[in-house]
Amino acid sequence: EKCDGEKVTFLLSFIPNVQHAGFLVASARGYYADEGLEVEIIPAGPGVDVAQDVADGTVDLGQVDFVNVVEAREAGVRIKAIGQTYKLPFFFWYTKKDSGIDTLEDWKGKRVGAIQLGDYPERDAMAISAGLDPRADIVPTQQDFGTDDFIADRVDIGEGVVFYHPAFLIGVNQMAFPDDFNVFWPADYDADFASQTIAANEEFLAANPAAATCFL
Repeated sequence: EKCDGEKVTFLLSFIPNVQHAGFLVASARGYYADEGLEVEIIPAGPGVDVAQDVADGTVDLGQVDFVNVVEAREAGVRIKAIGQTYKLPFFFWYTKKDSGIDTLEDWKGKRVGAIQLGDYPERDAMAISAGLDPRADIVPTQQDFGTDDFIADRVDIGEGVVFYHPAFLIGVNQMAFPDDFNVFWPADYDADFASQTIAANEEFLAANPAAATCFL
């Protein structure tokens, strides 16, 4: 497919950070222009529902969690994943070694950090694997993107993302990761779901197949 000046809006999954390096570098180095595209990269952030913005046409493309695409499709929303950007889940959860929270069973009644809006199927599948009811036995608690809420004990179990929190805990909080923590990786608890995708709504794909291909 060839493109000739098509314009595409692309919504990032969150505030610009290292997980978006490929897209940002491509823009800065003119790779999209080389493909005949004019791409506007739009930051997201707390409170932004990327799947909704893609589904309703607010943006043409977005970086959307795979589970959100599945949930939207189940609800009849015409959104489609066209590219996969992660092979493994990038969420993980962690506690302090001296917290007494050593196993998934110990999550019962605890405040579990949640950085983003929406459901966390990875977290819920992990809880279910330990015999817990994710709707009744844990307490999802809003957490800042950094580690302040965890360090201040406003959450018992912190949520982390692989591209940020290990380095932040080491470099800023001066803690040894993973040695100072009990770390719960979804892939270790039957929650090895696909992670983020590049997604579009089907109307955009039908009208702009070349633009989608050139972007990829």
